[in-house]
Formats: sequence, C-alpha cells, structure tokens
Amino acid sequence: MVFKKNIIALKAMLKLSNTAFIFLNAILLTLLHFKLFLFIAIKNIILSLIFIKYLTKIFSILFIISAIFCVYFMSSYGILIDSDMILNVMQTDTREASELFNSTLVFLSVVSIVWCIFVIKLEITKDSLSRRILTSFFSLVLLLVIFLPFTRTYIPFFRNYNIVRMYNTPFYQFYAIYRYYQRFIAPPRT
Repeated sequence: MVFKKNIIALKAMLKLSNTAFIFLNAILLTLLHFKLFLFIAIKNIILSLIFIKYLTKIFSILFIISAIFCVYFMSSYGILIDSDMILNVMQTDTREASELFNSTLVFLSVVSIVWCIFVIKLEITKDSLSRRILTSFFSLVLLLVIFLPFTRTYIPFFRNYNIVRMYNTPFYQFYAIYRYYQRFIAPPRT
C-alpha cells in the first residue's frame, strides 16, 4: 500500500506544464555549455515555437543528447563542431573511433539514457495558446531587458567574435550538419 502511494506521489511530481517544460529545456541547454544567459530567452522563444504537442519529447531528447555529446567533445578535445568537423567524423575509421571511447563517454551515455527515460516518463500538460503567446512575449521582453542596456558591449562583441555562435549548442551543430549536407552531399545547383 505504501509502495502504491509512493508511485502515485512520484507520478504527481512528474507533471509539468508545457511552458515549464520548455523553459527548463532552455535553461538546461544554455547551462550545458554556453554561458551567456541572454540565450536562455532566445532558446525559450525557439523551443516554444518548435515544441508542439507530439514532438515535444522527441525534440527535447534530441537536443539534450546532442548537446551533451557536443559539449563533451568540444570540452575534452578543444574542438569546434562545424561542417568541416562533420566531414572529419564521416571520414573516421573504426580504429580512430575506438580511440575516443573512455569511461567519461560511457558515463555520459548512461546519463543520456537516464535523461531519455525521465523525459519519456514525464507527463506534459497542455497549455492554452494564450499562455504560450504570453510566455513567448515574456521571453522577448526578458531578452530586450537583458540586451538593450548592454548593446554597446554585445553588438561589437558579436560582430568581432562571430566564432561565439559555434558554442551555441546544439543549434549550431545542427546548422553544421545542414552546411555539411549542402557542401558535400547535395547535388550542385545548375
């Protein structure tokens, strides 16, 4: 009987509204690697646009797992993942790939699997359209409140150091895959 009550309590704890789930994903993706908190608001807006009813959990799992492994390789090997790095990955043989396996990578794989199970078990309640719009509006206001006072700092910084966008995991890495496809796989336009 006590076990059944504990399971019911656990199920109640695993309920999140769609808005809260999106916001937590935006925070987690930002805290994984990219330290500019300005991007929490940007990622919250992006995630609120693409997290729709049936794809929310799939996108969350895809983004978190790709961010975990991208951050691991970027931090451990001092690389930036762009279309040329994707080309190098595609040209890697099994001997080179086996040299990359270590206990940290195995640990991250286990953490990723646990994360997937957690997201799958999580019950996401549907928010109204007005609440989603209000959340996006609040994120936009937060973005402006953070960005506008520091425009003299941010604008030259992003203009001079455009390499910073490569640290925006996992979104830049998906862009790198798209660029890899355009450069090396897609037939040339005539």
